[in-house]
This record gives sequence, structure tokens and C-alpha cells, in this order.
Amino acid sequence: MANYNAVTLGLPESGKTAYLSCAMSYLVRYDEKWQLQNANRDFLNMMNDTEDIMRGGAWPDKTRSNNKLEFKVEGNAVTINDWMGEMFEALDDFKPIATALRK
Repeated sequence: MANYNAVTLGLPESGKTAYLSCAMSYLVRYDEKWQLQNANRDFLNMMNDTEDIMRGGAWPDKTRSNNKLEFKVEGNAVTINDWMGEMFEALDDFKPIATALRK
């Protein structure tokens, strides 16, 4: 059994959690390898809620806390840390430094 870890990275409201939820919903529905085992309740709820919201023509609310999503696929343990985009807003402060370094 292998352990896989991933982190979602991106600016606020860029669609990280929505993309993750939709991608996982698709895999679970159409790829028999992705039958989730031992998935935590938060992950399953997020995946199902996001799909319902988007089917209704809306965009899900922004992620308000960092989420740790854990599940097993084909006996492999998968952990996804879904970080809030606000954690990366400070990166915008580095633009003047990057511009100065290019000169």
C-alpha cells in the first residue's frame, strides 16, 4: 500500500475545491478503480454538496478553513490538504521584488 499526499494551492475563489470535488465525483462515477473506501465524512459531504450546488447553476461558497480529506483507492491511502486561498494572498506582496530582480 502506498501513501499519496497532495495540497491544493491557489488564490482565493480560484475554484480549487470546486474542481477537486467535481474531478473526484467524475472518477468515482466513471472509473471502477476509484471506489472510495474509508473516506472521511467531510470529504464525501463536500463532494456531494458541491455537485448538487453546481447542478443547480450556482457556484459553491468559498472554503472557510483548511480541510484534510482522506480516503483509500485500490488499497492506497490518499490525503489531500485543501488550503484556503487566503493563505496565498501575501504572495502578491512579492510582485515589486520580482520586477526589480528582472531589471
